[in-house]
Amino acid sequence: MASPNVTYEEVVAGGPDSIVQAIAAARRRSRLRFRSLFVLTWLILVGGLVIAIVSTGRIDGAFLGEWAPFILGGVGITIAVSVFAIFFATIFAIIGAWKDFLWPLLVLQDLAETELHTPELGDKIAPPLRASFPPELV
Repeated sequence: MASPNVTYEEVVAGGPDSIVQAIAAARRRSRLRFRSLFVLTWLILVGGLVIAIVSTGRIDGAFLGEWAPFILGGVGITIAVSVFAIFFATIFAIIGAWKDFLWPLLVLQDLAETELHTPELGDKIAPPLRASFPPELV
């Protein structure tokens, strides 16, 4: 395995295997750094939030013990509603974007036979305009 302090010349001199090992080592370091920063960020955010809540001194343990099952019982419903909302937002986005493809299909019944030449601009506008249509229409 290549060490992190390998120079370019050493890697190239070692052949393809050393290059592959150097790339794998670099990816492992990058992945480890990302994961470490990710965990550290969430620990700071959640830890800061917990410290801020606890520092107020207004936490009632009896209330939490009594109502925690009821509050946590809504987690499943919240996740289900979120999943359905994302699903329907995706469907609505597709329907909203569909007009960009449906309108040329309705107006230009056969794009192959439609002349997109404009006398004022000559052939400068026809190819880009034709390229802007979906491939199914061209």
